[in-house]
Amino acid sequence: MRRRDFLTASAGLTMSMLGRATVVDAPAAATVKAPLWFKALAPMKWAPLAGGPGFGASWQRGARLAEAVPPPPYFGNYGPRFLTAGWNGACVDAGHGEMILALNGGHSARQENDAYAISLLAATPAWRQIVESTPLVDPSSGAALLTRGRVVDPQGQKYSSPMLIPGWALDGPDPGFAFDDRNPNLGRVRRRPRSLHTCSHYHYSGGKVWFPIMNAWDRGTGETSLVKLALDLQSLRHQPELSRWRYGDLGPWQYIGPIREQKGGGQDSFGFGVGALDRSTGKLWYAGQKSQTYWSMETLGSAAGQHAFFSDAPREKDLSSSAGAIANDISVNGKKRTSLFVMMEQGSFRIWILDTSRAGSGAAWSVTEPRNAGSFGWSRSLQKVVPGYPGHTAGYGMVYHAPGKCFLAYNCDQIPDRTTIRVLRMPIRGDGTVDIHGVWLWDEVALGDDGPDQNNPTARGIGGGGGSYTRFNCIDNFGESGDSLLLHLSAYDRPTWVCRLPANSFT
Repeated sequence: MRRRDFLTASAGLTMSMLGRATVVDAPAAATVKAPLWFKALAPMKWAPLAGGPGFGASWQRGARLAEAVPPPPYFGNYGPRFLTAGWNGACVDAGHGEMILALNGGHSARQENDAYAISLLAATPAWRQIVESTPLVDPSSGAALLTRGRVVDPQGQKYSSPMLIPGWALDGPDPGFAFDDRNPNLGRVRRRPRSLHTCSHYHYSGGKVWFPIMNAWDRGTGETSLVKLALDLQSLRHQPELSRWRYGDLGPWQYIGPIREQKGGGQDSFGFGVGALDRSTGKLWYAGQKSQTYWSMETLGSAAGQHAFFSDAPREKDLSSSAGAIANDISVNGKKRTSLFVMMEQGSFRIWILDTSRAGSGAAWSVTEPRNAGSFGWSRSLQKVVPGYPGHTAGYGMVYHAPGKCFLAYNCDQIPDRTTIRVLRMPIRGDGTVDIHGVWLWDEVALGDDGPDQNNPTARGIGGGGGSYTRFNCIDNFGESGDSLLLHLSAYDRPTWVCRLPANSFT
């Protein structure tokens, strides 16, 4: 695939202003207005939709994700439940009013590399499959199309990290280069990507779903690859046939290029980090969990797919499968405009803050602990993980609510009160600008009397790998209504929950 195919801006991209300098995608012309069901929602109350046949009102009866998934057989241990379990997120296309799941699964749970979407602007929102999965075996030859086992070099030794080239299925010819190739010609790769533990990593912008890293893709070992990836939804909308699987055909998938600058460090030091999209610039930011390295990736214009690499992050932070969001295009300390990437640390109450305008300067990062954090009941993900703790902690989801200049955080495993979301309030000076080093505070708001289902219950001894991640998300100015649509998908066989947020909800 030619380089210009990766770097050319998607057709039909529109840049408009929401407040100041906010990047949005062109809306779908036929469905730009908010649907009747949204207008009828009681503000500040959770409501379920896409609950399946016979569920609630007519607008709530669209297909659940479970109805959109093809029937078995499934490769892997637990099948489609790991579309939402197994440390997996989602993203939203605000212009077309969709939530999208792509490559969700993980290295030892669900291997199907398909993608799904729900059209929230429809009269009856319903989940549908938008990209087919690679089959378990080649229909024409019966040959297995998925690797099983560890990735090794030609001498039979397991590759040391970091690896540069992607985890892929075997559904195309062998491109003929090693996993640690420092300059791989990704244009030769005709194999589709494997499923990942996606956490908060991928985001939609400029007609594509962008992955700044391929995290934990190999069955049984969880290898991470430092390759940028994209799912071209703009092309898929114009050429629906791209959704079908063909041997040796990438379809709508695009390997963008490697992060060559990451030359050392264990894969777990950067693989399970946190990602967020700056909607004022179109840059997708990714921070490694315990490493000093982080990078931003362009998603718009002629530079789309290119990245900037930095190595001045504090090593002592722990952003493992963490939550984060970007307060875009704000004024800080009474003067400069910037964007703040705010991240919740695992195992503590600390908040890490990246001033994106100072990235690479050695002074871009700061840390704070909200003064009242200890007064709230938190799920296990904000408790110290003691030696011998079984499994991994579950991650929160986090979004930025621009009208209220605040962050919303959620993990519906805060049982029994699944209706409550946490509100992280930035310290605002008298002139309306943010004081990064001021007092940050948590608040909480109950959204009605009922709320999202528990994230992937761990009954029958099956580990959850739950958490909300970016399956807790938000679309501002939904359908040009002026209000925001908050949404959460807890499990593949549960309804998708939504809440209408007026612009002044948290001011």
